[in-house]
Amino acid sequence: MTDYSPPLQDMNFVLKDLLGFENENVDDGLREAVLEEAAKLAKDVLAPLNWVGDQHGLKLDDDHNVTMPPGFKDAYAAMQEAGWCGAP
Repeated sequence: MTDYSPPLQDMNFVLKDLLGFENENVDDGLREAVLEEAAKLAKDVLAPLNWVGDQHGLKLDDDHNVTMPPGFKDAYAAMQEAGWCGAP
């Protein structure tokens, strides 16, 4: 498994310089803080699940219930707790 490092500099460049993301409610500091928090979640919680998901896959039983690979439920809970599921 490789260590994932989100490309924050590239993300900031795309948002600010290529897309011209300007908003009276979101300054450079807030945009960078949001990207940094998203990067932490991606690096520490989501990226490590890539290998687990590939190895275990989803399981579908006869009653059409889906079982996720180990760690996916906790990762979703972490996303919810951090407020990412309600972010516009």
